[in-house]
Amino acid sequence: MKITWFSPFPPDRDGIGDYSACLTSGLTRLGSDVTVVRPADLSAWRPDPARDEVVHVQFAIAAFGRHIPHLVRAMRASRRAGLTLVVTAHEVTRDTQRLKGLGRWIYRQVCHLADHVVVHTQLAHRVMVEVIGVEASRVGVVAHPQPPLPTATVGAAELRARHGLEDRPVVLSFGFIHYEKGLDTTVEALGSLVRENPKSDAQLVVAGTVRRRPLLFRPFEWRDRFHLWRVRYRIRALGLSGRVHFTGYVEEGEIAAWFELSTVLVLAYRGIEQTGVGSLASTTGIPIITSDVGTLAADFSEPARTFSPGDDAALAVCLRALLNNSPTARRPAARGVELPTIARQTRRLYAALRASQEMITDESNGSNHESYGSAPAGGAA
Repeated sequence: MKITWFSPFPPDRDGIGDYSACLTSGLTRLGSDVTVVRPADLSAWRPDPARDEVVHVQFAIAAFGRHIPHLVRAMRASRRAGLTLVVTAHEVTRDTQRLKGLGRWIYRQVCHLADHVVVHTQLAHRVMVEVIGVEASRVGVVAHPQPPLPTATVGAAELRARHGLEDRPVVLSFGFIHYEKGLDTTVEALGSLVRENPKSDAQLVVAGTVRRRPLLFRPFEWRDRFHLWRVRYRIRALGLSGRVHFTGYVEEGEIAAWFELSTVLVLAYRGIEQTGVGSLASTTGIPIITSDVGTLAADFSEPARTFSPGDDAALAVCLRALLNNSPTARRPAARGVELPTIARQTRRLYAALRASQEMITDESNGSNHESYGSAPAGGAA
């Protein structure tokens, strides 16, 4: 099967690009022929029915930015050429909350062109049906895959030495820095711990940086940079300058070492649809403290390690309890769906949609074949 993906892709520093790299690799191992077209290349792309069968769009508004008009044109051309169109909507809840009417309008332009829309959570399914207006029969929930850790190129001891962490417990905040991830809540919680016990040796590592945004979405980058400025101000005001370490962008080869050396990962989101960070971390067995927004707590944490979004006092209680207990051996938590399973589900979805289209085509040409319409609501079984 020949598949064309419209998506960011490595070396682009983009979570959707990383997702695409993993899943296209899984599809290739199953025998699919996958071509990736980056957003910046869409204006020059033309469908070729002799080459293409399925076009799969990995969509979020920030991922395509100013190239969204080119995306819509490419999708319309694909429909005219008789290709199967699939859209995976990665951030429909956050995009529509942030951009209000504009966000809803953009998703309607993109998703109503698709034969099938994939989302990662039941909440996203409800938004896609009730807010965006896509028929429920054309929307399926496919879990975010639990990706393998990238091959390590550096060890935990080397990272400790490089960043001056010594042999002290590390509270980890991982990934791009943005307002919804609640870094300020984590900093305030650390401040509470230190006020209560000035001799505490706890420290915070912020492994990530503010994400660069395309011109149209630069205001969101500015908001995130202002958020980071306020966080740094609070770090100084709380006297935590020697306890908080900013690493900048984390290269793939360093990811495993950060999870290995850290005592706990904090996911302090104010709002979230799904998180690749949680999926990645859960493969390592690192203890995770999460806010109880969305499905974070159910997916990645234990009841005693959850707190309400923005409640730094409650987060401090969770951190205190975990840091004061003797460390236990880590046991990888196989909570997520593994990548090969998602790849097989995706391939079956393509096959079901192609078969449905062929039946409709046969019927329109006078065949006695029955038309089954679109694929089942759940996509592939």
